[in-house]
Amino acid sequence: MRGRIPGLRSIDEVITYLRRYLKVIELTFEDFIEAARIKIEGDELLKKVEDERLRRRRLSIVDSTVIRLAIEKGAPIVTGDTDLTYVASSKGIKVI
Repeated sequence: MRGRIPGLRSIDEVITYLRRYLKVIELTFEDFIEAARIKIEGDELLKKVEDERLRRRRLSIVDSTVIRLAIEKGAPIVTGDTDLTYVASSKGIKVI
């Protein structure tokens, strides 16, 4: 298993797990606007990268929102997503 949620047997176990390990953050309108700006910038960065595989990739709005929150909270990002890693690293965000 690649770092995914462990085998949980019921919805109650899932809810307990999620409440224990995740924090819900409310997003503002400004967060969404900034995430959209980051998506546009990230897609432009990806278009210019030497790696052909990355050049064909684009950030999702979820990825750009993750970058926005990492910048705002000063937090690292945990991902195996290559395009998210590339754009986040180019913005000085630590990627684990």
